[in-house]
Amino acid sequence: MARDSLDVQRLKEMTGDDPLLAAEVLELFCDQAIEWRACLDSAAVPPGWVEVCHSIKGAAVGLGALGLGEACSTAEKLGRAHGPDAEGAALCLDRVRELLVASTADMGALRLMLRSEGAFPETPWARSS
Repeated sequence: MARDSLDVQRLKEMTGDDPLLAAEVLELFCDQAIEWRACLDSAAVPPGWVEVCHSIKGAAVGLGALGLGEACSTAEKLGRAHGPDAEGAALCLDRVRELLVASTADMGALRLMLRSEGAFPETPWARSS
């Protein structure tokens, strides 16, 4: 399966080309992802996954995890159009969870690299599997 690589250029733009700020923002996203993941359940009562997908989408796109943002957008649109109990919601949320896990792993690896090297990578970046 293809990895949801990060758009490091977008991350650089959003953090003013500051690798230490980028590392801090990535850490905050990874910490928040633990709570988000627990809310991504189509059977949850009350069903808050639509709002959670909206939150993840904004943060993910801002940090360059575009595939995750797109998956969240799809799930959010489904939930808003057909309600949180919509047919297909479980499948959409499975995809969001899968990309959230992959993206946080990539962000964690990039965060460590940014902290240790103090610079953004020169070439397009994706964590090796």
